[in-house]
Amino acid sequence: MPIITLTSDWQSDSIYLAVVKGFILKNSPNSQIIDLNHGIGFQGVGEAAFVIRSSYKQFPEGTIHIIAVKSEATEKQKHLVVEIDNQYFISNDNGIFNLIFDKPVDNIIKIENYKTASTFPELDVFAKTACQLASGKNVLEFGEKLSKFNKSFSLSAYADENIIEGKIIFIDNYKNIITNITKDIFETTRNDRDFVITLKSIKYKIEVISKNYNETEEGDLLAIFNSFGYLEIAQANGQVAEMLQLSVKDTVRVKFGAKKKELIMK
Repeated sequence: MPIITLTSDWQSDSIYLAVVKGFILKNSPNSQIIDLNHGIGFQGVGEAAFVIRSSYKQFPEGTIHIIAVKSEATEKQKHLVVEIDNQYFISNDNGIFNLIFDKPVDNIIKIENYKTASTFPELDVFAKTACQLASGKNVLEFGEKLSKFNKSFSLSAYADENIIEGKIIFIDNYKNIITNITKDIFETTRNDRDFVITLKSIKYKIEVISKNYNETEEGDLLAIFNSFGYLEIAQANGQVAEMLQLSVKDTVRVKFGAKKKELIMK
């Protein structure tokens, strides 16, 4: 049974989502449709990339991913289907692909079979391509093979000797914030030093990394490295993003001080 996943900035009650699902079920009735996330912020390419990057490796070979975010083609941004590890990713070439993959892909194909000037490319191009792939059509038959896709901003945080400056890249259903600060970059920059994580101002700061969500008193802020390896900020039995009115792309800073051993000696 082919699997087709959907990610969009439509919200779950969108008529567009219903139309695309209906088309897939009519034209590929044996396919299983999986909703990854439809709460992506408007044209939130970075958010969508985080969702796909964090989840696609859990899906079986042959899975087809439709990414319906900032989908309209332009002269420089064409509709593509990208293959990696026997999975397929259908999206506009808006810079999202380099945010998803951390290794070379197997194929990059410009979709030429369907009208790319459509005002509803998610239906006229993406869904049709997905159904054809689900029926067994070879990815190389959809159009010209390209050597690269467009690249945009990086999801990586900025780091120097004493500071990491990251961004919020996703806010989950619990209103916890997920940053682009990875555990690797944090520990490398930290180098066994004390630190302070700040949000908005020094008034909201965290000086320890918790191992789980239950290590602080109710209402306190906590920092944790989640299962995806990113620094996550939460509030014990609260909603930190709502409380502090935080949004995707807001800044989160980590400042490092003296080494722990030096602190103990003082």
